[in-house]
Amino acid sequence: MKTLVASLFVLIVNSISILAQTHDLIPYRKGDKWGYCDKNKKIIVECKYDETGFFYEHVGGVILNGKYGFVDKKGKEIIPSIYDYAWSFKEGLSLIYDEETKKYFFIDKEGKEVSQKYDYVEVERDRERNWIITENFIVVGNKEYTELNFGIIDKFGNEIIPPKYYEVRNITNGFTVVRKNKKWNFSLIDINNKVEVLTDYDYISIISKSGIGIYEKDKKYGIIKNFKIILPSKYEYIDESKFEEGFAAVKINDKWGFIDTNGIEVIPAKYDDVSKFHNGFAAVKINDKWGVINKEGKEIIQIKYDYTSILNDNGFVVSLNDKVGILDSSGKEIVPIKYVNIRYIGYNNLIENDNGECAVMNDKFKIITPFIYTYCPYLYMDGYMGDWRLNFCEISKLNKISFVCLPNDDQYEKIIVIDENGKEIFPSNQYKEKEITSIQEKYFIIVDSNNKYGVIDYKGRLIIKPIYDNISYKDFNGYFLVVKDGKYCVIDFNGTEYCE
Repeated sequence: MKTLVASLFVLIVNSISILAQTHDLIPYRKGDKWGYCDKNKKIIVECKYDETGFFYEHVGGVILNGKYGFVDKKGKEIIPSIYDYAWSFKEGLSLIYDEETKKYFFIDKEGKEVSQKYDYVEVERDRERNWIITENFIVVGNKEYTELNFGIIDKFGNEIIPPKYYEVRNITNGFTVVRKNKKWNFSLIDINNKVEVLTDYDYISIISKSGIGIYEKDKKYGIIKNFKIILPSKYEYIDESKFEEGFAAVKINDKWGFIDTNGIEVIPAKYDDVSKFHNGFAAVKINDKWGVINKEGKEIIQIKYDYTSILNDNGFVVSLNDKVGILDSSGKEIVPIKYVNIRYIGYNNLIENDNGECAVMNDKFKIITPFIYTYCPYLYMDGYMGDWRLNFCEISKLNKISFVCLPNDDQYEKIIVIDENGKEIFPSNQYKEKEITSIQEKYFIIVDSNNKYGVIDYKGRLIIKPIYDNISYKDFNGYFLVVKDGKYCVIDFNGTEYCE
């Protein structure tokens, strides 16, 4: 049963539907077998398969007798179920894995092998868990003794760069950075012309699609633009993590300043430390004290605080004598410097008092809830509360909500959701006996006191009643995979069950 559960989730998760756009078919279970139906539950493809996945690029993945294949929306088996594992189609290609040879290769929709066989294929995924092809290229690898060597094929399966490099990364606008061996030996390659345009550098990193990057040569750093060197290596360090809004933080003579993307010094290197620019401002440090400057280098917040950070274009968190508050761009105190902590949590901020109690503060710096909550640090840990790719700050801004917690005796605090006016959306009186088990961009999966699963939206409205033994943490454009009475079923947001 565990193997069936795992493979069914893999099949469906790896074949995310574009159902809303294409009106393709819906996986349908009859007894222990799966087929496909239309949205009116009319059976289109006979329920004879062990498992079926959602359609992608008008092709549905199926498993028969433990082998993967594909059908079209008329039910025709366009690729027989002969493969040990198959990914959903992307731009006309499916990635295949052969268990006996331990090799990967690609096929087209006619089942024709269009690539060589490799020991490794780098499968990247977007936020919807679709596997993606980065800028029309795919990184592949073959083993030489025990080491993998890497190369590149195009989206048609043609080998462009043979697997001969220790590392391949930063595929950007037809260029890639390669590392020739374990030592720091980097080159920049024009993929289409198969030529090295920069060779044998200590380090190369391309950080934007316009070909802006940094390089290191003989322990000095310089700037790349349009995949060409525009600034000789003269800096002690260029921090690529602080390359934002057209400004790069650079270090020379043990001091920090900023250059623009043309390599021109725009803010002199006179600071002990700097942050990256955010909303047109950067925090700077001199003699263990911090302040804030703008892009002209003008001091906006006086350099006298123990720490400073930037909330937005008119709010700066400052710390002094172990207390924090907020100043505006004129240096005026708009939140008194008397709190223990102020955290950015997306749509709003969380402010903490001396007793360890937190309240929600909106973007106008008004406190809109009582000091009764706590911070939810585990929401921002990878692999918890749903898809690890979720950005809870982005979800917060998208839905104008805030995630906070209430302390309890469990390992994790109880999650509370606050709307833009400071009102608790979840739990409401209706859901006092329910807990959030997964958070997605537009809804929660909940479990009630009877250990049954359902779905609510960010207004607290019930979308799917909590009657299921489990619900997949991913929806497929309005469809969910659920477990009821020990069997899987597909349901939609209206509660229609596509099974019998």
